[in-house]
Order: sequence, then structure tokens, then C-alpha cells
Amino acid sequence: MKRGKMAVLIGVVLGLVLFSFPVRGQDLECDYVLSFAVSAKGIDVEDGYDLWGVLDHGYLDICGLFNGATTDAIYAEFSDDFDVYWDIYGTVIWNPAGTRAYIQGSDIKEEMSSYLDGTIRWSRGLYRISAAGGVNDGYSFILRYNSILGYGSLDLSEVLKASELEGSRTPRFQKLDQAKLKKWKERVSSK
Repeated sequence: MKRGKMAVLIGVVLGLVLFSFPVRGQDLECDYVLSFAVSAKGIDVEDGYDLWGVLDHGYLDICGLFNGATTDAIYAEFSDDFDVYWDIYGTVIWNPAGTRAYIQGSDIKEEMSSYLDGTIRWSRGLYRISAAGGVNDGYSFILRYNSILGYGSLDLSEVLKASELEGSRTPRFQKLDQAKLKKWKERVSSK
């Protein structure tokens, strides 16, 4: 088999694998949703300076709202099949071709604060995220991810509905504060 045909075949297979992650639709009106299956590696630091190595697997779902020529406001959640563990608000800035982007965000709450900082790249129909991030409880716990790596796709809700893949995964964007969403959308639309 020739190299070009092999690359197309690999792209199709990876696309089917990524679309096999079932998801539910969300109430949030996003201009797009990027969904990544990620591995997050880092350390858990607890009161008394106890260190634990951490390797988490889950999903990083990013809701994007167009906010400029190549800049989007984003809301993202890190979850698995059982719960949402942290969320962020921030910005993603794409190159003019839409093949590379910087992503950065955070969310500061009294009970939990989180952040994400990294890059997204598109190649052969797949998106790849490479980032660092973390979460803390503002009291005695810090989870610091040195490496958040994963591949993802741009969700097309019509494709998911037609393939009946909705349903078994934790609903996306369930931790979203509706008052914060309203302020966020007003800020984005006023520019």
C-alpha cells in the first residue's frame, strides 16, 4: 500500500475511534466543541508536603466562542466517565490557517481553583493538545500536571446524533455556572 493511502486509512481509523467516545449534547451554545481524550501526568502535593505521582486519563472538552479574527473565548472541563474534576475559562488564539493555537485559562473559586496553559495543533484531521495545568482546593491540596497530552476532534453534533453515539459519557459542561456563562457571553459579544 502506498504511503498516501496508508496515511488516509490511518486518519479515517483514528477519526472513527475518536467518534466512538459517546457524548451527550450540552445546553451550552458553543460555536464549536473540541473534545480530547487525554493523559495527564504530574504530582499531587498535600498538607505536610506529601508527594504522590499522578497519572490521570480522561476527557478535555473545550467550548469555543468566536471572539475575533483568530481569537476565541473558551470554557473547558476535564472529566472522566464519572465526574467533572476541574474547569476553566480562557482564550485560544489560532494562527490564520487554523492549524496551531495557544490556549490558556483558569478559574478561581473559593472551593477549587484550576488552570491550563498549552498549545493545540491540527494535522491530518486530528487535533493534538500539549499543555500543563492543575487544580488546588485553596486549603491543603495541589494537583500539578506537568504534562497533559491527547488527541481529539472537532465535534459535529449532527454526526453524533446520526450515529446514535450520545448517551453513556458524563454530560459535558455540567459544572458551568449559568450566571458566569451569561457574563462571559456578554463580554465576548460586546467586543
